[in-house]
Amino acid sequence: MKEKLDKLLKLELNELDKLDLEKELSNLKLTSHKIYQEYLLEKHEICEKNLEIKANNKRISKIHHLYSLAKRIEDKREKERIELQKKMLRDFDNHQGEP
Repeated sequence: MKEKLDKLLKLELNELDKLDLEKELSNLKLTSHKIYQEYLLEKHEICEKNLEIKANNKRISKIHHLYSLAKRIEDKREKERIELQKKMLRDFDNHQGEP
């Protein structure tokens, strides 16, 4: 009789161990799922930041291009202004020499 009780107790302890292990496994699955969800969220946020950075870089590139274009136009106008002043001085000098 005692042996039967011992066997029964061992079986119940084994069952309790199994239940504990199953509960622990379930907790581990939940934890890993939460970690995976956090990973996906972080990955999504990083992708959004990368897209924002790319958009900002594009804007900066356009601004730089427009600035370069404006600078070239300004330089060209300055060069034309200087050429016009030189021409006016030459014309003035030429007219000064006339009787």
